[in-house]
Amino acid sequence: MLESAISLAIQQRGSEVSGFRDDPKAGLMLLWHCDENPLPVKIGAKEVSAIVWKWLKTAKTPPISNWDRDADHDGHNINGWRVYCGDWGNVEGCSNAIAAVVPVFLWLGK
Repeated sequence: MLESAISLAIQQRGSEVSGFRDDPKAGLMLLWHCDENPLPVKIGAKEVSAIVWKWLKTAKTPPISNWDRDADHDGHNINGWRVYCGDWGNVEGCSNAIAAVVPVFLWLGK
């Protein structure tokens, strides 16, 4: 599923990933153009998703919205992720971003 979500984001932007930015507010940003520490080659969804999975295991990014938190409810929660972009395809004002990935809690009811 993660690879499919990243693939859709890459297709929407029309460019593969040339770099990453680990932003404490936005999460792991996938960049189509990267001036700081660019990758030696552009990579596609399969390669990106492998990197993102490893990042998610150690990510310290706080939930972006109240809906992503580890809420107390009639059910339980598991670790998950969300791939997103904001208005006009930007992430936190960065127009070089394809999308960003954040760790979230998935709420499971009874």
